[in-house]
Amino acid sequence: MANRDFYYSLWEGDSCLVSNIPDNLKYYANVKSLETIEAINKKNTINEVINVSNGDRYRLTIKEEKGYKIAFISNIQDHIRSSKLSIADVNSILSRAKMIDESISKAKKEVRDNFSKFTHNLKTLCTMSIQDIEVFSPTGSTADLKISKLSDWKIYVSELESEDKTELAKTLMRIYKNMQHVQNDIMVYEYLFDGISITKKPNDHSIHKIITRSVLCCASILLEKGVRIKFGNSTWPIKIDYTSSQVALFYIMDNIIKYIKPNTDLDIKFEKNKTGKIVVIFEMESLFVEKSEEKKIFEEGYSGRHSVHANMSGKGLGMYTAKKILEENNASIIFLSTGEPTDAFLHRKYGKNKIMITFN
Repeated sequence: MANRDFYYSLWEGDSCLVSNIPDNLKYYANVKSLETIEAINKKNTINEVINVSNGDRYRLTIKEEKGYKIAFISNIQDHIRSSKLSIADVNSILSRAKMIDESISKAKKEVRDNFSKFTHNLKTLCTMSIQDIEVFSPTGSTADLKISKLSDWKIYVSELESEDKTELAKTLMRIYKNMQHVQNDIMVYEYLFDGISITKKPNDHSIHKIITRSVLCCASILLEKGVRIKFGNSTWPIKIDYTSSQVALFYIMDNIIKYIKPNTDLDIKFEKNKTGKIVVIFEMESLFVEKSEEKKIFEEGYSGRHSVHANMSGKGLGMYTAKKILEENNASIIFLSTGEPTDAFLHRKYGKNKIMITFN
């Protein structure tokens, strides 16, 4: 015997908004079939008991109202016995059709917006890497390529050998950081927007190793800004998933790189709090953050008032993502501002800020 249940599909014109009708019943509830359309045109409603191929009986109700069509199919006995009850339930769904339509449209817009944030980052990072590589690529016309040594890989080698080795090293590290960013963005997009969980394997790791790895990935960019990295020492172990924690720390470092004041210090300290938990503290002079914004910077899509004013705001996903992933690793993060701007540079206000991560 089939389960006692009901199903429906809601349409706006030829567009199906929502449907939970199983495949074996779609033939009977096809609101696009000529037979159904002709029947609706004649009497505005189909409301009849039908026998499906496996012998089960269903009440089929199809109705159109104010541009919306609904196909309702049920094998609940009360619906089979009473056409009025079936119509009443159909009318109840139709009365909410506009609200359902608007909710679905809003959800689709959120998906588009999230995908837009994702693709914006990827395009920017890929463009930056391409531009870095092009600086060291031999140039010339198509004719040059055919008649010269440009068709030989040796020309690329000689071009690279003639370049400043320091600039080559910086370029390589920028590309490395950008590719790490791309990889992390793909993982986070799958995690936040596609519901694909980040596989976690908690193990004991040195807190110093965890933080060093995330800093090294971004160190070349900090050095280019004249930032001096002051690194504390620690041999304390923490139990954490290495891969996902690196993703979270990457977004924190990316945020630091973006907003730290050039030619200043990034001080990284390791402490134990009163409860014995390990705390990593990033101290820096960076773009000023209002006290009222300390928690908001971890909200999805939020950009600080001063970052917007300085045209430095992003998509508001980095710190939100970092906090979410850290929390899944039983860690917490807070941002602390001095509350008063300490300096101005290039028409931007700066202040003493701290990012504190507490690991269990």
